[in-house]
Amino acid sequence: MVQTAPANAPPCPHRVDEPADAPICSPESTVDGMTEKASYRSSNGDQWYLVQEPGTERMSVRHQPNRASGGQSSLIDVVDFLSEGHGPQHEALLRLLGNAEVLANTDRT
Repeated sequence: MVQTAPANAPPCPHRVDEPADAPICSPESTVDGMTEKASYRSSNGDQWYLVQEPGTERMSVRHQPNRASGGQSSLIDVVDFLSEGHGPQHEALLRLLGNAEVLANTDRT
């Protein structure tokens, strides 16, 4: 299920008007208590983030389209996002999730 970010959501800390090859401002940030980890940035400037809701294990993917596409951010459940296809944004998320799993396992020891 794709959701549009609420109109009263705080502004995204990531700029969408930077060139595609510019580094993402932060690989991880916190917005309204939700942790976002940069996942992928396409050559046209679209960006995807893995979002963890506070106090839950629920994770979503936030897509931030480039300004030319309207720039309206949307959220989708990780499972739904991964079922959409096997593009580079999906592969990047799988790598990030694999790294998160490794980190989570090392924290439990």
